[in-house]
Amino acid sequence: MGAMLLAHLGQENARRHGVSIHGEAVVDGAHSLYMIVDAEGRDTVESFMQPFAMAGEVEIMAASPCERVVERGGCD
Repeated sequence: MGAMLLAHLGQENARRHGVSIHGEAVVDGAHSLYMIVDAEGRDTVESFMQPFAMAGEVEIMAASPCERVVERGGCD
């Protein structure tokens, strides 16, 4: 299953799903993958991440670059 999920993370495959991956990493000694991605909307990201639900819980959180947070005056 690991090889299939790794192939799914490939840039070409991500683009086919409408996702741009900016970074990804697995926490050493843990079963946690963190990713920074861009997509048209949350539904696109949820669809792309669906195969990872076979390996465990998937949580998707909206985020913004630091510069955008400062421009809008806070995290809200």
